[in-house]
Amino acid sequence: MLRNYPSDILDLFVRAVKGNKVAFQTLMTTEKCPELAAFSNAIRGDVDAVMWLRAKAKELWLMYVALDKNEPAFKKLQQKDDKFDICFVLACRNSIAGKHWLSEQNYAHFLPVCEAIAKALSTTNKERFLGWLYNGSVRKLH
Repeated sequence: MLRNYPSDILDLFVRAVKGNKVAFQTLMTTEKCPELAAFSNAIRGDVDAVMWLRAKAKELWLMYVALDKNEPAFKKLQQKDDKFDICFVLACRNSIAGKHWLSEQNYAHFLPVCEAIAKALSTTNKERFLGWLYNGSVRKLH
């Protein structure tokens, strides 16, 4: 599914993953790609977006869950005959094998998308950790 979007939509998706609100709104309305808008927000930690994906865009939800290191979802992607989704997830996890497969299969134009997702996931994970650390230290003070 993800591979079927034209490059201009993928560019908007990358910008939305990076937090650009105009790109997000464009995906939501003009281009009628709300699933990419939801995916971009899910990657950045929006629980409502995750639930929307689960209800309305199962393939992207499965990819999101696999990105979030859910092993059953990861294995489900591995079992598919089509290797695009699993290699995309691997590339987003900074796997050389995933990036190599995408390049070899003429999907190198997805590498900037993968890089943006990897960075967003890293930032989100740091924010979660810092939030936990902050909340833990506040509890100790009270």
